[in-house]
Amino acid sequence: MALNVLTVVDWPEPGPWIWGDLPAHDDHYMIVSLSGVRFARSSIERSTIVPLRYLWAGSRVLPRLSGYDVVFSWEVKCGLPIALYQTLTGRRHPRHVILGLIYKSVVARFPAAGRWIFSSLAGAVCFTRVERDICCANLGLPPEHVHFMPLVWDVKEDEESSPDEWDDYILSVGSSNRDYRTLFQAAERVRRHFIVVARPYNVAGLAIPPNVELRLDLPSAEVTRLLRHARLVVVPLCDTVYAAGQGVVLRAMSAARAVIVTRTPGIEDYVRHGETGLFVSPYNVEEMAAEIGHLLNSPETTRQIGQCARQEAVAQYSFAVLARRLSNLAQRLVIDGAPSAESGTGGR
Repeated sequence: MALNVLTVVDWPEPGPWIWGDLPAHDDHYMIVSLSGVRFARSSIERSTIVPLRYLWAGSRVLPRLSGYDVVFSWEVKCGLPIALYQTLTGRRHPRHVILGLIYKSVVARFPAAGRWIFSSLAGAVCFTRVERDICCANLGLPPEHVHFMPLVWDVKEDEESSPDEWDDYILSVGSSNRDYRTLFQAAERVRRHFIVVARPYNVAGLAIPPNVELRLDLPSAEVTRLLRHARLVVVPLCDTVYAAGQGVVLRAMSAARAVIVTRTPGIEDYVRHGETGLFVSPYNVEEMAAEIGHLLNSPETTRQIGQCARQEAVAQYSFAVLARRLSNLAQRLVIDGAPSAESGTGGR
């Protein structure tokens, strides 16, 4: 049975996204972007004004829903308009699945409203096991409707990357849940060239060491270039119940870079300590500095971790892997009427 599948995202020019990595099939996949919603300047704006902007932007998709069997929406920001519409109208066609559901921000602020709005969902995909458990517990979603599937990256872009080649800088990238205070203090002890790509609010009020080069709001293509040439990548995270940093970790793994990342609940699904990366304890400056120094003084270890990371990214975190899992989920929802789906097995 051929399915018509709509995917709603919020980044510009999404192209075929993961669906371009599926083999020839009879299903039809369409992607709609809600790009243009202005980024939040503060946490208050992010949890109040921004959801209203996405509700307005998402309302443009509603007239198109009847032509599809399944709708995948990217995170709560894209899924909220569709879930609210289906809850209010009582409609359950098309079957709606939120990708990357996280219990935080506006959902955590108004859990009762979230439980009501998301009662219309046919399913949800969480990118970490801990988030799957949290969403089931706090949003009243049946466990069989909520699936862990790892986040992925377009690993084909990094086919030419080699774990044997790097420039002499240490890179840190990202804005969500970042702990740059600990990284900066570790950098003072290591005294090597660091490049940090972040947003202004990440570093507000922090003393930036002279060996740290700060670059704000770089385009994705420049971040990719930096990742491919970094000697190693450090992802410092705050210790919270929800996960962050997976995207940067996967991009670094795809580029065959050795990664040092703060051990937090969700990131453990993506990194095997000593094989595909190294963990450090939250807020531990000495441990972070020691692990950075260890890799700087052991090029062979750095190469081995980078090589294993690349192999793991190709095997477990490619677009093709997620496309196959979501395609199987769509078939089950529509044809079998069953919510069960293949769970991700990559990462421990």
